[in-house]
Amino acid sequence: MTSSPYLVDSLYVVGGSSKNQAKFNQEVTNYVQNAYTHYKPIGVASTGQSFIQVSDTNNLAGVVFAANNSDFGKDFVEAIAQQRFWNRT
Repeated sequence: MTSSPYLVDSLYVVGGSSKNQAKFNQEVTNYVQNAYTHYKPIGVASTGQSFIQVSDTNNLAGVVFAANNSDFGKDFVEAIAQQRFWNRT
């Protein structure tokens, strides 16, 4: 609520909890979706996977998942260095 996804170069989604979990989930999902539609790199911790919508119609270019990825740090830094993923669907 105090930051805009337009002002960041990348995101690291870790999940979390709140007194009002439904509102928290909605706000995080909207924030992530906004960054996604602006082609920004997104790193996703195993606890943040529920905030990324995976489907057959999106290729998730520039979205780096930490789960089962021993090179997550390196892969995420490389994604940040690329800055935008224009081939994202």
